[in-house]
Amino acid sequence: MKRLGWVLLLILFVVPLSSDFAVAAEPLYRQSPFDEIKLDDTNNGAVLKVKPLDLFERKLPPLAKRTGELEVELLERPGEKFSLPWVNIVDIKLYEDRVLTEAETQAAAGKFDEAQASLRFLEQKYPQVSRLAEVIENFLWLQIIGAFRASKHDEALTLLVELHRRNPQRTGLAT
Repeated sequence: MKRLGWVLLLILFVVPLSSDFAVAAEPLYRQSPFDEIKLDDTNNGAVLKVKPLDLFERKLPPLAKRTGELEVELLERPGEKFSLPWVNIVDIKLYEDRVLTEAETQAAAGKFDEAQASLRFLEQKYPQVSRLAEVIENFLWLQIIGAFRASKHDEALTLLVELHRRNPQRTGLAT
């Protein structure tokens, strides 16, 4: 295993913090999975795209257990393993969490078809994602409101039934 030189890392693999610099042609769920690792200020806040991390149940370890080094494989260097000290890692965004965030953003923007496709993908491939049920319920609620305001009462009722099936105790559902 190689120890990645930080200077080389900064020169070759820095990814801008904002994903606004390029609009993806495809939604995240249709892209090859990759996780993002944000490094600390001593590494200029570099964001690395890495193959999905080998984590137990795809959950980040608690902060107390983030010691030593994390083994990663950069997308740009397939087949080569590198070690990153946990102390230099500020944040890790797992692929499935990024897909969930994208679906939330799409739903909030009223892009229900796109959001639904992402959420369906997550339910099938990553059902253990935290907050998935909550995001799906909020997605359905936004659709219900939109259908009701558009006087599409049959559609609103169908969505209400689905929401009730998923969570009969949801606040506001009875009204």
